[in-house]
Amino acid sequence: MDPTYRRLVRDIKDKSERGLIAWTPSSYADTYQANLGKGVITIMHDLDDHPDCPADYESPIAALSFLNERGEIFNSIRCYTALDTDYPLLRDIYDAAHSNYLKVDETLQSMFDDLNNR
Repeated sequence: MDPTYRRLVRDIKDKSERGLIAWTPSSYADTYQANLGKGVITIMHDLDDHPDCPADYESPIAALSFLNERGEIFNSIRCYTALDTDYPLLRDIYDAAHSNYLKVDETLQSMFDDLNNR
């Protein structure tokens, strides 16, 4: 991966895990999107992991795409197996986006607060 994109992807992961990126569902299954500057990023993860898929497997199991302000993809980082070196990074971003959208941390905290106030 190009060093500029590597830095950007790591920042996206960090900000996503800290809840600082507002992810929303995309019109595509198992995909979230977020506005970032003048563009949009999307993170896709095939929830049915295929770690041992053949080398000619045509669909990525994880992909982070970068779109310009017109919605055109100008770069995409794709993993076709769970053995790809970038897969853990993309999986972490997807998990953070999913958790962020579902407000998991906020919901759990409210459950603890409710139990503590009873």
